[in-house]
This record gives sequence, C-alpha cells and structure tokens, in this order.
Amino acid sequence: MLRSMDKDPAFTANKPRVLFTFVEAGFGHIMPMHGIYEEFKKKYGERVECLPVNIFSDSSYPEIKAMGKEISDSTKLASRNWLFNKAEGIAHHFSSRFTHWFLDIHFGKAEKLVIKEMKELSPDLVVATYYLPTHISAKANRQGKMDVLTATYSPDPYIYPAWDRRCDLFLVNNETAYQMSLKKGFKKDKVKLIPCVLRKEITDLSAKKDEARDLLGLNKDRFNVVFSNGAYGEKHTHSILKALVTSDLDMDLTIICGKSPDSEKTVKEYTKIKSPSIGLNIIDYTDKMAEYMRAADVILGKAGSNTIKEAAYLGAPMLITAKASHLEEKAADWAVKEKVAICETKPKKIVGLLRKCIETPDYLINQLTGFSKYSQSDGAEKAADAIFELLKTKFSNL
Repeated sequence: MLRSMDKDPAFTANKPRVLFTFVEAGFGHIMPMHGIYEEFKKKYGERVECLPVNIFSDSSYPEIKAMGKEISDSTKLASRNWLFNKAEGIAHHFSSRFTHWFLDIHFGKAEKLVIKEMKELSPDLVVATYYLPTHISAKANRQGKMDVLTATYSPDPYIYPAWDRRCDLFLVNNETAYQMSLKKGFKKDKVKLIPCVLRKEITDLSAKKDEARDLLGLNKDRFNVVFSNGAYGEKHTHSILKALVTSDLDMDLTIICGKSPDSEKTVKEYTKIKSPSIGLNIIDYTDKMAEYMRAADVILGKAGSNTIKEAAYLGAPMLITAKASHLEEKAADWAVKEKVAICETKPKKIVGLLRKCIETPDYLINQLTGFSKYSQSDGAEKAADAIFELLKTKFSNL
C-alpha cells in the first residue's frame, strides 16, 4: 500500500484529503512540490488532510517502481544522449491526444496499479508538478473509478503535449506559458498565472553579497564565479571546467558537485592542472546553495527553469552553459528573450565572456534588465490559495 511521507498523519473521516504527488524527474519538479505542500499545510492543514507521497518510488508494486525509474532514467538520458534528446524534442510536436494514447499503451498496467493505490488513500484532490499523476487521475475519473479534482503546477516556460487539459486547475508562472496553455486548448477559467514557486531558502535569504561571502569563507575582494550544472547536466561539465581552470582569468571558482561522488572525484583532478590565477573552491552537497548564489558575481549552470528563476529573483547574473534536454533548450530561449540570463555553451567563449565581466563588472547586469518581473516571493502561497479555492468547489463548508 502507498503511504504518506508524513511520519504520523492523523487521518480523520470528516476532512477532505489532498494528495501531493512527488515524482523523481529532476529538481525542477520536486522543489516546487515541496514548496506548495509546505505552504498549503501551513495555511490549511487544520482543515484538510495533507498527504505527501512519492507516488511511484514508494509504491508496493514493481511495475510502478519500474515506471518511476524509467522516468528518472529518461530525464538523465536526455542530458547525455544527443539522439534521445532530439527524439524527445520531436515528441513534443505530437498532439496531446496522441501523447496520452501512447502513455496509456506504454504504461498501461502501471497506470491501473497507480489508480488502485490512489483509491486506497481516498483523495478528494490530487496535486501534481509532473504530468503523469494528473493524466492518471483524469483517466480514473473518466473510467468512473475515482471522483477526484486535479491541480497541476507547470514549472516550465514551455507547455508540452503531455500536460493533461482535463485538469481542474492549471497553474503557470510566466506569461509565455499562460498564452501557450490557451493555444493548446486549456480552458481559460482553469488556467491561472502565479509567481514562480521558489525555495524558501531563496525567498528567506536576507544576507547581502559580502555577508554571504563572510558566511561561506569566500574572498570579498575577488571576482567569484559559482559553477553548478546538476547531476543531469554532468555530460556538459568537464570541457567547460577544463577551459576555466586552465585559463589565466583572475578569479575564484566555486564548483558545486552535488551528490555524485564520481563528479567530485573528477572535478578534484582539475586541482592538478589549474593555473595560478584561479582560486579553486570545490564543494560537494551543500544546503547553502542560496548563499552561494548570492555570493556570486556570475552563476554558471545548465538551463533548469527553477535555477534561472531563482537567479532572477536574487538579481544574480546567470550564464547558461548547458541545455541538458529539449525542455532546457526552450527554457534557455525563454531566459534570453526575457533578459534574465544569457546563454553560451562553447568553453572558449565562456572564458571570453567572463574576462569581459572581470574587466567590466556591470557587463552582464547592463544586459539583464528583466529581473524585476520575477521578484515576487509568494508563488507557493498563491498556489496553495488557488488549490484551496478549487477544493472549496467540492466542499463548500470549508
């Protein structure tokens, strides 16, 4: 049986139940769900049962676990395999109807088992930041197996065909996604534009740049670059790092390795070849990513939608150095158009851009004029409020 991630959920018969579905499909899907769940529980937890679940990975059925693993693996494969990435891009041109038909054929047995496990939890509303829980819930409703409301938050600036138009609430965080949703057939009264859902570590950060550097032990007088490509961007990392550490740039380079021991081991090899002008600071997993972003003169990283929007919220110049999937290609295009980041993936040109930034500290800031549009910190609260209003359509006494 699928169980709530809460250690001791106090189930009661007279409260509506809201199922928050966590899916391991990259940081950009998990982080917003954490934010929405925590905010919803804080505001409405006394009136509503909040059930956070790892909808696939914590299943008792191997078929569902295998589906979850395939999703996670495909996300990584898109960043490492050129052909798979291109195939993913082509698939995004298919119609929603064809995409959902394919999902039902490919994951048919696992979908039936997910519905069975969801029914055991008796949700009244299912919240998702990934397309499959919404699609499966809509399918269960259509088949008469469940009667559940669905609320979906899309973290991306691009709306792809797998998002299910049958959801009762579709939350987007930018005007491009809003207009695309309407063009793709989502009903206007079901689509709501809200600020981006950001991590609390980002929105609660009060430290200024020098304060963040003091906290992290970084030199306040040196040009500081923070490099973090994430686990899914690993393929694109090493040629860029080699160009940076062997350059004659006068700067400190902080490399965030994350949880991959292989990445950290490989990165440490660069200490043997770095030039004397480069101050190298290698960090494995850190819970102070917000502070590192604040401390940076320039952030280097792949085109994750959330990372781009977090940097924009902090007013931190970001140079996108990798596009690890078709969705990230779209995210990079959006960021450049919105003037919240610039994009350059060729190592020599990245070194050249950083040289300009060192020589002219305002070089990037003068180009990135779109930060003010993404300075709101209440995305999670707006999402929680919208979800609660949806729940009230089924439970008017709330």
